[in-house]
Amino acid sequence: MSKNPTASKEISANRRSRMSAVAATPSDAWTDMLGEQTILTLWNDASSSEDRAKQLNAILDALEGIAPRDELEGMMASQMIAAHSAAMECFRRAMLPNQTIIGRDENLGHANKLLRAFSSLVETFNRHRGKNQQKVLVEHVHIHAGGQALVGMVTPNGGSQDRT
Repeated sequence: MSKNPTASKEISANRRSRMSAVAATPSDAWTDMLGEQTILTLWNDASSSEDRAKQLNAILDALEGIAPRDELEGMMASQMIAAHSAAMECFRRAMLPNQTIIGRDENLGHANKLLRAFSSLVETFNRHRGKNQQKVLVEHVHIHAGGQALVGMVTPNGGSQDRT
């Protein structure tokens, strides 16, 4: 199933149980796929299996913090982790010693695009959860002679409730 045969092995039983808790689905196949896809997005500079285990645990910590509630949120959470990881790698490369100005500009440009994608994912994630809904608070309303005010919900067809 995986292009990387070691990715499945890296998802040990205890990590699989943690992953199941954050994958927001009872499907082991979906959980494994989502975990593998997320793992494979990280820059694999781990020099030892202990370093790689730390990376995998960091992914699980991030997913637990995001706490996806359904499969769609699980996908967005994985994409947010991937976008963040890739943006940070671009920033790292832009700051390498003896980096050319062109190399620095290209890496910073890629990082900028990835940060915009990340921001868009967070906004979509919050909208999916019902967060960030606009609320309007009106204080100190003065209605002068001959004026009218409307208080309450306005329906799309132009009707209203609770007229004052």
